[in-house]
Amino acid sequence: MSIYIPEVDFDPQPYVDPSFDFKPLVLTEQQWQTFYKEKPSGYVSQKGKKNPAYGGGWTLSEETKQKMRQAKLGKKLTQSHKDKIGSHHKGKVNSEETRKKMSESQKGKTWKMSDRGKKNVSESLKGKKLSLEHKKQISQGMKKKWKKKNTMKKTSIEQNI
Repeated sequence: MSIYIPEVDFDPQPYVDPSFDFKPLVLTEQQWQTFYKEKPSGYVSQKGKKNPAYGGGWTLSEETKQKMRQAKLGKKLTQSHKDKIGSHHKGKVNSEETRKKMSESQKGKTWKMSDRGKKNVSESLKGKKLSLEHKKQISQGMKKKWKKKNTMKKTSIEQNI
């Protein structure tokens, strides 16, 4: 089978160097197929874990990772890009088995903020002025939280009696 080359009513002679040879550029379909079959580790032929599209096939050196990090540092994402990232998993429902695995993996873990993290949060909040309305909302939220916590304690004590 050969490649179809349509007839064109255009004379390229005035635009092309007469010494240029077009013959090597014309490959038949069979030659292309042979070319791709002979590639033992072509991008398309890699399956599963070795496929670079799925994160396999090679490991990056620390130097390369650092260069990639430096290239991204300081670049801000647009709001539309952030929205696309955020909406990627919206509506996704995990299977019961997956939810159990996720639950088991988190059991026994405590999430405590490091001293460095506490310091960073403290520094970021210093000097921030809250409006009266915001203070009232925080107060109401904390009252609800404590009321719920105390109610839960009472019910658990009553159940033990």
